[in-house]
Amino acid sequence: MAGKRVGGAVRRNRAKRRLRAALGEVGLPQGQDVIVIAGPSVPDVAFQKLVGWVEHGLHREPARG
Repeated sequence: MAGKRVGGAVRRNRAKRRLRAALGEVGLPQGQDVIVIAGPSVPDVAFQKLVGWVEHGLHREPARG
């Protein structure tokens, strides 16, 4: 998901495409649902750094609700 704080439609779409690509490289955990919300820096950060952020986020302890 990319809200308006990311920028206009072009920046939001770029953020979503980049996050999908990063998730594809990292791989999604089986049996879990994942929600990813783009921050304002996602469209501009180096792709390998974005992959590192996604990887770190997926391997954190899940939030307890």
